[in-house]
Amino acid sequence: MDLYLLAELKTISLKVTTVDMQKPPPDFRTNFEATHPPILIDNGLAILENEKIERHIMKSVPGGHNLFVQDKEVASLIENLYSKLKLVLVRKDEQKSAALRAHLGRIDGLLERRGTRKIFVQNNNRYVSLQALKMKKHEELETPTFTTSIPIDVSENSNAE
Repeated sequence: MDLYLLAELKTISLKVTTVDMQKPPPDFRTNFEATHPPILIDNGLAILENEKIERHIMKSVPGGHNLFVQDKEVASLIENLYSKLKLVLVRKDEQKSAALRAHLGRIDGLLERRGTRKIFVQNNNRYVSLQALKMKKHEELETPTFTTSIPIDVSENSNAE
């Protein structure tokens, strides 16, 4: 996400391509053989390992070194969030649900204390809108094969009264 933020701020130019590894395109196979993503290509140079990609971004992207510095307070706060959410979804226990709400409350408190809640909400809203755009591409509407009633015009119905 931070890399996308740098791209939005026009600090870097970023092009992301997704590849179906079950059926990769022919040019992908010839260039990268059996290498699995992520792959970074910068000025024609392909970087294939996570550690090397991180190092390359830290050295060559302005502000890139900040992308990989973890905030200890945030890391400890979000560490068990996924497991708590999974427990709530699987067990549907009120005690687990209360623990998750308390955990989310601590995250909310941190966002408020740091004054970053507004940024977080804007980022989330942007992410949700991007997800909605992706979903629209896959939307397929079907016409019904038969109907049991004929729709009436609402204006005709209101004039009859």
